[in-house]
Amino acid sequence: MKKIIAALLGAVMITGTTAALVGCGEEDEGKNAKYRYNITVWVGEDTKTLTQKLITDFNKSNGQSIWFYAKVNEVTESKAAGDVTNKPEDAPEIFCFAQDQIARLVNSRLLAPPAQSVVDSLTEINTATAMNAATVGSTVYAYPLTEDNGYFLYYDKRVISDEQAGSVEGILDACSEYESSHPGEKRYFSFDLKGGWYVSSFFYGAGAKSDWAVTDQGKFTTLPGENDTFNSDKGLIAAQGLQKVLKHKSYLDDDTKDTGKASDFNAASPAAAVVSGIWDYKAAKNALGNNLGVAKLPTYTVDETEHQLKSFLGCKLLGVSPQEGDANKAAALTLLAQYLTNEDSQMARYNSFGWGPSTKSGQNNATVKADVALSALKETATVPQGQYPADWWNKVKVLSGSVKDAATGDLQALQKALSDYADGLRSLLDK
Repeated sequence: MKKIIAALLGAVMITGTTAALVGCGEEDEGKNAKYRYNITVWVGEDTKTLTQKLITDFNKSNGQSIWFYAKVNEVTESKAAGDVTNKPEDAPEIFCFAQDQIARLVNSRLLAPPAQSVVDSLTEINTATAMNAATVGSTVYAYPLTEDNGYFLYYDKRVISDEQAGSVEGILDACSEYESSHPGEKRYFSFDLKGGWYVSSFFYGAGAKSDWAVTDQGKFTTLPGENDTFNSDKGLIAAQGLQKVLKHKSYLDDDTKDTGKASDFNAASPAAAVVSGIWDYKAAKNALGNNLGVAKLPTYTVDETEHQLKSFLGCKLLGVSPQEGDANKAAALTLLAQYLTNEDSQMARYNSFGWGPSTKSGQNNATVKADVALSALKETATVPQGQYPADWWNKVKVLSGSVKDAATGDLQALQKALSDYADGLRSLLDK
């Protein structure tokens, strides 16, 4: 650590002590540090305490060269980019965010890309999928934090057999059978098909795709064209499979709340199956105990052909805000960012929260490999999540609504829904 600090800080030609104004309590452990900074750090929900510990560990491990006085706040990763871009003047020095927001942050010039030596180090310890998630165009802009942002199936074994859990038809049939054998009771399939992230599983499962080109500056300048095949024969298959679920009486369709959560197992009319991710494992286990089943995503069948639902596989990332005019602080923040995302820190998050590591060593850890939820995600057919314009998700969401509104089996109406979706893509380009 000392050698790394000396090399990196030396590279920015520090000539004297750099000390920010620090708000210290009665005791200031960092008072003898050569470089001291007040910073704000945004992290995911429930991770504040661990993050504070990691920052303290960093402070104590670098030989009193750098000391950060960090104010750590919890901010939902999916909202972080919006909060930063809306008020860039209040941006934290370090923040965690979901992969799909990186292009927006780069376009707003709110991420400081790490130096090539740091990129080389990140590439050495992380998977290619994670490094691609941190890259816009040909430039790495962020530090991989996890590789676990996908979804799979939780189910109640009292209602759904392991075999039935293998297909959406089996799940829906099991819910109907339960209602028939238990008059006055209902069990539901909870799957957030109001959200584009989940709806896409039907299209990718049918072999369709949506690949977007993005520049190093985070601008979407190339219309997908042939690289977006939702409006195709494959897309029509997906629309039929999607409609089969949306219109079924056992599908949990509630516009008053978010669905696709383990809490639906405890609802007044409970779910028997929920499509969600690792973040919901603890809640699902608490709800069902030994009756909890965990499996890959199910298949769906159209015209006697079976199609495997495919989850996006995304990452959580850590970003560093640009420090204009303060190369010393920028270098120090780079070191802290590396520390917060290194192999040991990622394993600490796994041990505390079950977050799946993006590091190669973490993924090869015996305990991680045996993890029930992460194993289900690994067994699920996944699609590495690329970069998409922010409004693309809304286009897919609207497409889902149009599919639901079409009459059952009305292929002409389904085709129109796909065509309308395709027509709207051009409006997403950066001019």
